[in-house]
Amino acid sequence: MAADRSRRLFLRHSVAAAIALPGLVMAQAPGGTRRVALLLVGNPATTSHFVKALVGGLSQLGWVEERNLRLHIRHAEGDLSHLRSLAAGLLGQQPDVFVASNEQVAREAVALTKTVPIVFAVGFDPVGTKLVQSFANREETSLDFRP
Repeated sequence: MAADRSRRLFLRHSVAAAIALPGLVMAQAPGGTRRVALLLVGNPATTSHFVKALVGGLSQLGWVEERNLRLHIRHAEGDLSHLRSLAAGLLGQQPDVFVASNEQVAREAVALTKTVPIVFAVGFDPVGTKLVQSFANREETSLDFRP
């Protein structure tokens, strides 16, 4: 239970950081709204807690749907063969950040874009699985989470 809470907290802050980073070149919708793409492996019923935690956490940081945040959510309904096409469709929406619900989703997103930041909760070894080269190359940035 504590691990789930820690992952949600990490994910919430990672997404907030990605949409708040001033150094990123971001495609913005009118009015400064940030676009967040979220791809989940399950269906809406089995992943509603994940979406609720993400939306709730972001709203606590000032990112509110219909005000300054637009979520593009897709569900693979358990069919991993649809991940690539769903990820491509979401990336076609020109999101400011792509949220991957697991390693398979992150892999598909990484294969499709080099410009959109991809955020994922670490429940696996991303360096060992070669999803990322290393943690040593991350950019240290002072973040302001206010919208």
